[in-house]
Amino acid sequence: MSTNGKLSRRGFMDAAVALGLAGCGASSSEESGETPKPKPNPGGKLDDPNAERFAALAGFDSEETRRTSVQKVVEMLGGMPWIRPGDRVLIKPAHNSPNPYPFTASPVSCVEIAKLCLDAGASKVTIADCMGIEHTMVPGGWHLEDPWGNDFDVDDDATILAMKNSGLWDGVAEAFGEDFGPDRRVHMTSFRELGWRRYESDGDTPGKAKLSAPWVKEEIKNGTGWDGKKQFRLYLSRRFDRFRPDVPGMMLPRVMDEVDHIINLHRVSTHIWSHATHSIKNWIGVMRPDERFWMHQLNYLKNRRHAPEDPASTECPYHELLAELHAATWKRERMIIADASEITLTGGPDATDKPFYPARLMMAANDLVSADVLAISLVKMGVLAAIGEGGLDATCNPQPNSNFQLAFSFLTGSLPWREGPFRGTDVKLCDPEFSPWDWLAVRRARELSMGPRDPSKFVLLTGEGEHAVPDEKKSFVEKEVAREPVFELLPP
Repeated sequence: MSTNGKLSRRGFMDAAVALGLAGCGASSSEESGETPKPKPNPGGKLDDPNAERFAALAGFDSEETRRTSVQKVVEMLGGMPWIRPGDRVLIKPAHNSPNPYPFTASPVSCVEIAKLCLDAGASKVTIADCMGIEHTMVPGGWHLEDPWGNDFDVDDDATILAMKNSGLWDGVAEAFGEDFGPDRRVHMTSFRELGWRRYESDGDTPGKAKLSAPWVKEEIKNGTGWDGKKQFRLYLSRRFDRFRPDVPGMMLPRVMDEVDHIINLHRVSTHIWSHATHSIKNWIGVMRPDERFWMHQLNYLKNRRHAPEDPASTECPYHELLAELHAATWKRERMIIADASEITLTGGPDATDKPFYPARLMMAANDLVSADVLAISLVKMGVLAAIGEGGLDATCNPQPNSNFQLAFSFLTGSLPWREGPFRGTDVKLCDPEFSPWDWLAVRRARELSMGPRDPSKFVLLTGEGEHAVPDEKKSFVEKEVAREPVFELLPP
C-alpha cells in the first residue's frame, strides 16, 4: 500500500483492471457460462455463521428507475414475507444532520420502503432517528437539546426540524398525504418522543461484551493518538453506569419495544471520525445523546488490535462497540437498504470538499456484515475510479487526525485560505488490496455471528434489464466482496 495519498503506477494499473475499464465483461450469467446464483431464502436461523447470506445491487438511469430499483433489490432478497397483517415496522434512517441526501438518508428509498411495508400488510410504519451530538450538544450547534432526551416538543425537536430541513419529511408527507401523521399509518418522529430505557446487553452478546465502562476506561488508559503519541485523557462517565458500572449495555429507544420489524436505512459515505459510515454505524443514532459523548471520547485513538504503524490501527476503538449497539435489535433488522445514487468519498458525513461519485446504484442486504462489505466495496470503487468518471483517481488526502485539528478546522474553515473539517479519505480505501471484510466494525460483527464469517458464505445478486449493473461496476464489486480477509477473527 502507498500511504502518501497517491498509488504507484503498478497499483493504479491493478485498480484499473479491477474496474474492468476494457468493458469486456459478460452481461449475464447465461452469456458468460456461469452457474446461476441461488435464490435467497429469507427464513432460516439468523445467527448461523455457516448459512449463506445475500446482498442485492441494482442499477438505474432515471428517477423512475431509481424508485423502482428499491422495489427490485427487495424483490431480489425474497420480498417481505416476514411482515404479517397488523405488524408494526420501524424504519431507522441515517439522519444525524439537517443536510439533504446524500449526507442523510434518501427520501426516495424511505418512501418506497414504507410503501412496500404497507403493501405487505404492516399496520404502522414509524420513521425515527435522533440528531447527531455535534449539532445538538456543542455550543454554536444547529439546535441545542437536553443530552438525556427529556422534554420532547414536536414543534421544537431538533431531529424533526432537521428532517424538514433536509427534505425527508416533505418527501414522505407528500407521498402518503392523509396517511401521514402521529395517529396515521406512517409516522415520522424522533426517538425523544418515547424516550429511552435501560438495556443490559450481556445476555445478548456472545463471549465478553465490550459495551461497558471498564472496557472504555482501559482503552483510554492505554490510548495512543493517530500521531503515535501517548494520549492523556480524563474518563467521562455516563448515567447508565451510576450504580452498576461493570454492567455492559446502553439506553435503548422505547420505540424499539413497540415494533415487530426494523429496517436499517443507511447511507454510503466516508466519515472524518470513523473513516466510513454504513449500516453498522447507523445505530449510533439510536444511542441517547449523552452516551454518544461517552463513546466518542475514544475519537482519534488507535485501536489495539494492530501495530501502531498499521493503517488499520486508525479505526477508533469504538469500532469494536458498534456491532454491540445492535445486540437488542439485529435479529429484527430484517432488511438493510441504502440509496447509492451518489457516494461521499471525502470528509463526510455532513459535508465534503469534493464532488460526489455518481454510482447510480441501489443496494440491500439481510444482515449487517453483508451490507457493510458491499457498501465499503462501493466506496472503494468511487475512490479508485478515474477523476473523469467522478472518482478520486486513487488520490487519498489526509483527514483531520486529532480532536484539536478538527476543532481548529471548524473554527477556521470559513476562511478562504483554510481547509474545512470535512475533508480527506482513509488510506485503506485507496488500497486495491484492502479487503472490506477486514474493516474493524465488520470484523467485530463477524465475530458476533451477525452475518457471514467470510466471503465463501456471501452471495451477491445483481439486477437485470433496466436495473442491470454496468459491467465495469459489476466486475469491480464482485471482486471486492470476494476479496479474502487478511486479519484473523478473535473469539467473541
